[in-house]
Amino acid sequence: MSCCNIVKKDRNKSEKYLLELEKHFDEIVLKDKENYRLLTLRDKVDKANYDYVVWLELKISYGTSGGYNAKSDEDMLENVLEPLLDWLDLLKGFEKKSVPKQLSLFGGDTELEPMPNPPQGGNDKGWSSYHKKSNEVAKRNLKKQYGFFELFHPSYELYTGIDYRKFLPSKEEVRELYKQAILKGKDNPGRYDEFWWDYPKYIMEESGLSDFELISRLHSIRLFLLPYKKYGYVSPDLSYTGHKIKSGVSYRYYLDGTKLSTCGHHDNDTLALPSYDGLFDAEFLDWVRDTLGIPYKEPISDDEVLKKNLQHYMHRLIGADNMKGYDFKKKVNTFKDWKEFKKSIQKLIPKGNNGGGSGYSMDNFRGSISIDGKGHVCITQKIKNRLEMNRNVDGLEREKYDTDSVYVWNLFGDDIYKKTFELFNKKEIANQTSLFDFAV
Repeated sequence: MSCCNIVKKDRNKSEKYLLELEKHFDEIVLKDKENYRLLTLRDKVDKANYDYVVWLELKISYGTSGGYNAKSDEDMLENVLEPLLDWLDLLKGFEKKSVPKQLSLFGGDTELEPMPNPPQGGNDKGWSSYHKKSNEVAKRNLKKQYGFFELFHPSYELYTGIDYRKFLPSKEEVRELYKQAILKGKDNPGRYDEFWWDYPKYIMEESGLSDFELISRLHSIRLFLLPYKKYGYVSPDLSYTGHKIKSGVSYRYYLDGTKLSTCGHHDNDTLALPSYDGLFDAEFLDWVRDTLGIPYKEPISDDEVLKKNLQHYMHRLIGADNMKGYDFKKKVNTFKDWKEFKKSIQKLIPKGNNGGGSGYSMDNFRGSISIDGKGHVCITQKIKNRLEMNRNVDGLEREKYDTDSVYVWNLFGDDIYKKTFELFNKKEIANQTSLFDFAV
């Protein structure tokens, strides 16, 4: 056996599996390549012009670092070797069968071994023995029904050597796919094989949308790209119950607006995906507006997006029940200054009220609110988006956790009340005090 680079502290399982494989093959060869480890299972043969018969050769990906699903090189190897040993006799014995089992594709009737009867009572030892015997019977039955390549099908751990990114459609082709999805889904929303579009009304805004908001909402349509034929297989669980995965069409990628993501496994060195920025150009947006009846609307102003978030803040602060019959937008006009307004609000706040969350977001503004402590209303915007709107970024502070964004508004404590009073108080615009007094 030739086995390279098995780290000593991690070698127990993989070493055990490789030693077990040695009982079934003349040579087990594991070589480290640039992008994968090559595992070869072979026997010597005494034939002219042949030295070996190769039973199986697998390219096993190296591990991944970082993230919740990080795997070491040895994890990847072990995840291949363990199921390989489960079904190994089907690999070496398939040529002796009159009909190759790996070509069964779930067809044919086979007489199966009956499962053992469960024990009576709560004896732990009896149940342990029962589960062990049941697993052994279930495993033998799977071998009677299916072939090696139906039961052994690692995907995440294997390196394909295929860069599917080369086959992705162009922006022009993707625009046509979006048009087809919109025409099909606008009156018949749902989840199709080639696209998902659950809520057309989210985009079909009769009151109008800016280009920025329209582009943002187009991201709710998911396209599936690069279809391929997926062949059926059986997925055994820990109790050797075989779950059939049917043949069908699957996809290599999906696209949410302009954000491209992978479906299923791809080689680790092909995970950097191309950009579809600029996909929704002016011509395409005009087509969407004409097709879905969406008027053009100017982007929301900095003050208006703040007003929307202040409304969210007050509603969250006072609570839904206390807000009934209390219109703070009118009430604010009955006070001489923000301090009186604040006192009236403080009387309505329920005890123990806290928390926060997302605020009002529109036209690439992102709002968030918190009523903990003194209170906080925050509105950020990507620098790129703000410049596209021809709005100034000079003097705006960079967002703490996203330096590509700036704080358009970042209000704490009393500043929230001051700004609410300023933006919603209409006394100086029109003398409506008496009308509001009557309303109150």
